[in-house]
Amino acid sequence: MTISVKTNVKQVTKGLNRMAMKQLPFATSVALNETGALILKGLQREADNTFDGGATPSTLRAFKPPKGLKGRRTNIIFSTKKDLRTIIFIPDWAAEYLQYQIEGGIRKTSGKGTGVPTKNRKLNQYGNIPGRKSGLVKGARQIMATYNGIEGVWELTSKGAVLLIAFKKNPKYRKKFKYYETGHRLYKTHFKRKLKLAINKAMRMAK
Repeated sequence: MTISVKTNVKQVTKGLNRMAMKQLPFATSVALNETGALILKGLQREADNTFDGGATPSTLRAFKPPKGLKGRRTNIIFSTKKDLRTIIFIPDWAAEYLQYQIEGGIRKTSGKGTGVPTKNRKLNQYGNIPGRKSGLVKGARQIMATYNGIEGVWELTSKGAVLLIAFKKNPKYRKKFKYYETGHRLYKTHFKRKLKLAINKAMRMAK
């Protein structure tokens, strides 16, 4: 996501004197970077409100606003006077699982496919399979097998096998997380105001 300043700057700079126009690149960069930090905070809130049980700690970390407003960080590239773009992006490790929540579509799988929990599998507070990274089979009573044509993780009980996780190939996702919409909405909400404040501050410092 790239924040553009082309449309808003002209509206804000009408009537500015020569000294103010001289401070404009610096003020614009400050306003962009402060707006970028606010967008990251807003994305944290949006994620927390979107996902069942709230956003996971890793998702919140993906949008955590950094301390300071300079340089390149894991989720934002701050603007400078010479490059008036503040670029917000998702770290690769988070984009891997968030892209389908943002864009929707079909996730191509290989082999057995991906494990989808059934109502019999207890999930964590975020609606995910706990301990998934270490394997889907937990304990001696669980096995990976095919029963009645269904391949998955089953738990052996005194009443028979109970399906906990079914394998599904090429699962389809619908758009859920309003990543772009939230970013653009917050940009429109905050940038113009931040630019006016930054220009006024730059003028006071220049005197």
